[in-house]
Amino acid sequence: MRAYDSHMPKPFAVIAVAAITLTACRHVDPVELMASRLITARVSERPIPVLSSTHPRLDLASAYRVQAAYTRYRLKSDATAGYKAGLTSQAARKQFDVDQPVAGMLFASGELTGSPVIESGLFWKPMIETEIGFRIAKPITRRLRDVDELRHHVDSVMPVIEFPDLGFVTMKGLTGPDIVAANVCASHFLVGAALDLDLLDVDAVSIALARDGENISRGRATDALGSQWEAARWLVNTALAQGHRIKAGQLLITGALGGMLPARPGSYIADYGELGVIRFAIK
Repeated sequence: MRAYDSHMPKPFAVIAVAAITLTACRHVDPVELMASRLITARVSERPIPVLSSTHPRLDLASAYRVQAAYTRYRLKSDATAGYKAGLTSQAARKQFDVDQPVAGMLFASGELTGSPVIESGLFWKPMIETEIGFRIAKPITRRLRDVDELRHHVDSVMPVIEFPDLGFVTMKGLTGPDIVAANVCASHFLVGAALDLDLLDVDAVSIALARDGENISRGRATDALGSQWEAARWLVNTALAQGHRIKAGQLLITGALGGMLPARPGSYIADYGELGVIRFAIK
């Protein structure tokens, strides 16, 4: 059983499967049907369905509604740790034919700390992204007009490694809305030591990722929408627009810096310069 299934209460699994069965007996909102397919795939330990293959009119607005239904189900046995931005580079948006970044929820069960050894078998298709995180100090209840407003709600910044799981049935024909509906493939994330925001210029941070002593990726803080602060502001406003509440203690991660890589076995070091170092291993 994959790690993210260890928190799955059996009664909810039965409910999820029953929801699919009921669709054969009555007309159902397509959003409910798509969310039920995602839930059923999760509880039965199957790859993520590509919803657009059966719902070709799936768009971003509908995909966020699917995501909301899916995350509501997950929150019956988990808690919100924060929010993540995805497709924050122009190249990534072009690949999935969307004109804006995308956002998803981080779950408390996915948070890692220290220097863990991560089992690749716990995922369908594990990936690695070097990212930067912001810790919320004060709740945010309304849309932020500018970065200065955001600064009043954040108290620290830290290096983060995200391990999204691209475990779709197939990558062929995968769309941006498919990714949004599947909660932007959120799975696990490794949080490094926090640093006071006054101690560095976060947009000046550069990252080098090495596996077994060989450099495999380089990124810059500005890879995410040109500015970490703008990326974080966009994420807050998007989360609020989807009806989420931004609470003190939650984490914002702003998107891949240097691209997304397959999580191959080995020992990794992510050097963020002044922001610190993260070590982990994949086996």
